[in-house]
Amino acid sequence: SAKEQNKLLSTGFCVGVAPMVMGLGDDVELMACEPLAASTLPDVGYTTQCFEAVESRGFARDLCGYARAYWGNMFVDRLPFGGTFPRFDFIFERHWCDTLVKQLQVVSEYQGVPYHCIDFPIGPAEGERLELKVKYVTAQLHRAIEWMEKTTGRTWDDENFIHAFKNEVISRTLWAEALYVNRAIPAPMDQKSMYPFFAVTMMMPWKQESVDFHRALLDEVRDRAAHQIAAVPSERYRLIHEQIPPWHFLKLFRILENYGVVAMGSHHTILIPGDFRETQEEIVPAIVPTQFNTGFKNRDEALQAYARWYLESPLDKFYLSAQDRSRLITKFAKTWKINGVILPINRGCTFGGMGILETKLALRDIGIPSVEYEANLVDPRDFDAARVMDIIESFLDGHGLKPLSE
Repeated sequence: SAKEQNKLLSTGFCVGVAPMVMGLGDDVELMACEPLAASTLPDVGYTTQCFEAVESRGFARDLCGYARAYWGNMFVDRLPFGGTFPRFDFIFERHWCDTLVKQLQVVSEYQGVPYHCIDFPIGPAEGERLELKVKYVTAQLHRAIEWMEKTTGRTWDDENFIHAFKNEVISRTLWAEALYVNRAIPAPMDQKSMYPFFAVTMMMPWKQESVDFHRALLDEVRDRAAHQIAAVPSERYRLIHEQIPPWHFLKLFRILENYGVVAMGSHHTILIPGDFRETQEEIVPAIVPTQFNTGFKNRDEALQAYARWYLESPLDKFYLSAQDRSRLITKFAKTWKINGVILPINRGCTFGGMGILETKLALRDIGIPSVEYEANLVDPRDFDAARVMDIIESFLDGHGLKPLSE
């Protein structure tokens, strides 16, 4: 409803884009890409309609499923929660995923709206190399501000940016703290219940409502942990279902519950919505920068802090190599006291599937069993539920787990 409220509307990546856009004023909204795509996917009929609309325009079926879902909404001119697909005033993006960047270029060309992207290099970010990256990104941010002012005719305000940046960091660190409390046995939250909660982190982390929500959530998770209130009352086995879930087959998590299995999350629910940092043995919640309290000397210092915050995140290392992915997954397993891991090889995200089999070997080396299955986690036409459950149930049976209802 942004247009009805005379607000500017933009779109872009759900992590780290909003603070830059919010520098233009309080009357700006960002409709992040990933939440819209994910909201589309549980409705099998509508998802198929979206994908067919995309394929009829010559796009390959093996492209990123989130990109195809997003485009599908645009091409059929609908939204999964009602109404027509909006026309954006401008598009602002940080280059984190190659497909996502090209996805928004297609939107820009289709709608005829301005598009700007900054290159945000992922990978090792320590020492001198980190400092060079911070300078590189900060220089681009200055140019991006000039572009936004020229494109919208508005003055970009430092305080609006800092306020949105602070709220996003607090929201994401509070989410990280809640998940860290979730190490408790039994676990207060499971992967299934994380999805509606982390939607707030993905869709509106820069807003005060998000900060308030996450503080309440952290209090609730702490209380449940203290009183041993379990997400799965019959918990007897903890596993990771890595990557995104099969959105069109979410009852997978209900089936796991019937085995006394609690799914503890994945990089999708841990690193994407949460701000963590690595230690030698595990990952821990990040600490909110003190500069938010002491203040920034000037715009350049604030932009450097912004660039540094995301460049230091494990999220920006996760997809760099099989070795980085394996290291982080094994740390997930240690941090959340995992008994086993399910490793989907997702045909709907080549990026996300990289290094899965190497991760299996890394888990074996620390004594944690895993099982993989190949399927498309976003396209219901390329997902064999019976076959996937045969693989998972065989894995559970091999570890002495039987359905509790039998």
